[in-house]
Amino acid sequence: WHIECSAMAMSAFGETLDIHTGGQDLIFPHHANEIAQSEAVTGKKFSNYWLHGGFVNMGSDKMSKSLGNIVKLSDIIERNFHPIAFRYLALTLHYRTPMHFTWEALEASQTALFKLVNLFSKFKQSSDGRRINAEYKREFNQFINDDLNTPQALALAWKLIKDENVADTDKLATLLDFDNVFGLNLEKLQEEFTKTAGIIPDEIKSLAEEREKARANKDFKRSDELRKAIDEKGYHINDTDNGFEITKKE
Repeated sequence: WHIECSAMAMSAFGETLDIHTGGQDLIFPHHANEIAQSEAVTGKKFSNYWLHGGFVNMGSDKMSKSLGNIVKLSDIIERNFHPIAFRYLALTLHYRTPMHFTWEALEASQTALFKLVNLFSKFKQSSDGRRINAEYKREFNQFINDDLNTPQALALAWKLIKDENVADTDKLATLLDFDNVFGLNLEKLQEEFTKTAGIIPDEIKSLAEEREKARANKDFKRSDELRKAIDEKGYHINDTDNGFEITKKE
């Protein structure tokens, strides 16, 4: 196992890697053996930096195949979460900090992500010249260069958003610069959310489908009741020639 990893790494990336990642449980003996055998063969430093991630825990246990408590990205999507919501959740923790995964934490991260994209969309409406704010850029680089301190960097992004002394156009340019590191792909998300109004909850979809059946059966009283229920939950339903469209209220 140890030799296999050294062979694969050097075959793909050369005799010295820039960054080697892995879980904290691999520090010894696996990574120690990788270093020993690789450097014995090449006489060169095996990796310049080692980044060991904290465990993802489910309750009090580490998430692992042996315990059968694995949550896959497909599971997240099936529960009607946007996959980028998990990335946002990961950014709120330092990579060496254990993550205690809960669906409630993921829901909070998705809410924050949607709010961020909504504000980003409003900043895009400004048409003046865009400039990256130098002070925020300097602070951001400090946090990222401090062992990838993404929680502080993310907090700085929200500080920027709320800063009334920075023009919206400059907020936009600076957020786009930050996103080169965050990897949220805000521009793509903004386009996606504009088309879909974000993620529509399953409950709202079910109400809309039930309403569609009521309309087909000419049960217009029930149809109006369901429209009102959807409206009270913060969504609009619009009838089109191709069916219905659901949009979230502002």
